[in-house]
Amino acid sequence: MKRVDPSIKLVAVGIDYDSELNIDMIRIAGEYIDYLSIHTYISIDRQGKTYEDLVAWPIAIEENLKHIYITIEQTRRRYRVKKEIRIAFDEWNVWYPEAQPPYLEQITSMKDTIFTALVLNALQRLSNIMPIATFTQTVNVLPLILTKEDKTLLTPQYLVFKLYTEIAEGNVVVVDTI
Repeated sequence: MKRVDPSIKLVAVGIDYDSELNIDMIRIAGEYIDYLSIHTYISIDRQGKTYEDLVAWPIAIEENLKHIYITIEQTRRRYRVKKEIRIAFDEWNVWYPEAQPPYLEQITSMKDTIFTALVLNALQRLSNIMPIATFTQTVNVLPLILTKEDKTLLTPQYLVFKLYTEIAEGNVVVVDTI
């Protein structure tokens, strides 16, 4: 494909919990790919899970993505891969038990909105190593928007995305606490 169009960017499949698979992908295909694709779904059982349980996940997600990038960089050095490879975090969301095939519909709440906002904040902090990030399916499947016949429901997660599109602009600024 790159012979036909050298400007295209290639994304290889990675995994968020298996460093060996990611190492093999970089070792074998590193000179050809531009991004390593990572997906993360937080499976949530509504029984016994607190608000704190859910909103702590973005910290773990951010740390895991940093670790994956460190693995990419160490592997590039070890196998002398000259091509820069960054992360494409191209699927992420919460996943509740009621989201079953074939439709995978679920209703989210305010705690999911806080989770989503915290992940969006983390994505901004990681934008130098992860320029591509995509929420999972947006309509009807683990949705931001639910539709039924002539009705549309905007989920709380949709509203946090709307807020971000209205206020986010400019550069990401590193903030540190004293």
